[in-house]
Amino acid sequence: MTLQINITTDWDGTPGWEPLGVGLPESFLEGEPAHVLATIAMLCMQPRPKEVEPHPQALATLALYASGCAVTLSTRQFRRLERTVLQYIDVVGGEDRFIGTKNRDFASYVRNKAVERAQREKII
Repeated sequence: MTLQINITTDWDGTPGWEPLGVGLPESFLEGEPAHVLATIAMLCMQPRPKEVEPHPQALATLALYASGCAVTLSTRQFRRLERTVLQYIDVVGGEDRFIGTKNRDFASYVRNKAVERAQREKII
């Protein structure tokens, strides 16, 4: 039996714009994809609707889609989410405050897994 490491998220901050995955093992992205994707989604979610930010929200939504949930997306929906996630990747890959964080790696993982599913479903 493998020990599962659980971490917390701070919904009083700005989920998705804080360092992602602090406390998770370095090999986290090598884990079972549905578990990895659901964890990333939780780390980006904001339960207070008025405080939702579009980039982390898109990342969370794309992660849930990539996890294999029983909901599919249209090509338009997928591309809109993908564009927003690509913008997020540009920001977290270029700002000093994200140096040493896993945000870019996590977002790239989500996008790659989502593209794999979208290709299997022939929506892209």
